[in-house]
Amino acid sequence: MKLKHTKLQIILEIITVLILIAMVVNLKVSWENIADKIPAHYNAAGEVDKWGQKSELFFVPIICIVLYILLTFITFFPALWNVPISFNEENKTRVYASMKNMMCLLKLEMVINFAYISYKSSKAKVLAPYFFYITLAVIFGTIIFFIARTYFIAKQES
Repeated sequence: MKLKHTKLQIILEIITVLILIAMVVNLKVSWENIADKIPAHYNAAGEVDKWGQKSELFFVPIICIVLYILLTFITFFPALWNVPISFNEENKTRVYASMKNMMCLLKLEMVINFAYISYKSSKAKVLAPYFFYITLAVIFGTIIFFIARTYFIAKQES
């Protein structure tokens, strides 16, 4: 089943790609001003618990881009998704569209988080104290919201 992109999904994808590009451009432009030792890992409180070479900063956008491509690839095959809702042929398109919205939003959230970490690391700064917990709350909140929304879509039309 092929799902066409909605306007919302196109907007989310454009914003996500622009943030990805901004992350890479920021590293390139500020490379000469980045200290030789940068935060290479943060603990759950947002404090630096490992320092590394500035060349390690390349791993952040690389990992982010690979995850973005993987998640984008997955969105093209909705039949492979493990949707935790029983649905039928009549509501399948709406259920898959809702799940695709979730995937697009999760990609945006992921890229924002990676960009924030990349920026903070390039400035040798700690993360916001509750960054880890806020990130988890936003991601799980998105998942719960879309699963509940999709459940109601499936129930309405069955």
